[in-house]
Amino acid sequence: MLSRRGLSFTRDHIERLRLERILPDVLLHDRIRRVCIDVFNTGHHQAAVFEAFRILEVAIREAAGYGPNEHGETMINDAFNEKTGGPLVDATAPKSEQRAMRFLMVGSNGLFRNPRGPRDVELDDPKEAAELLIVASHLLRMVETRGAAKKP
Repeated sequence: MLSRRGLSFTRDHIERLRLERILPDVLLHDRIRRVCIDVFNTGHHQAAVFEAFRILEVAIREAAGYGPNEHGETMINDAFNEKTGGPLVDATAPKSEQRAMRFLMVGSNGLFRNPRGPRDVELDDPKEAAELLIVASHLLRMVETRGAAKKP
């Protein structure tokens, strides 16, 4: 005998359960989980990834102490610029790692967020979207660590 919940179970519920198995929300940073998990679980993978990397960009701006008009590649390059001593640079790390961190942050924004902004780039593979949400979560944790380290 099926319960009331069982009677209302549809193919959409099966799809949502499958997606939830692909992306356990425990792997996501809390800020990304709050905004993106429901978007992802309803099948809007492209929107979830865009929002995750938008959250990352906002976090970089906040951690670096920049104003709301600062954004994009220029801001991220400045925040992690090892040559000028950007506010999120780890001065204890070797210069090559400082440069790699800048490249990682700028590159992830350009590769994973920006193509989904101005152009019509489809992201319909839930596994790829899940991986990108996890990448964004990890980068966000790195930004928060750098932001916390710069505070006196």
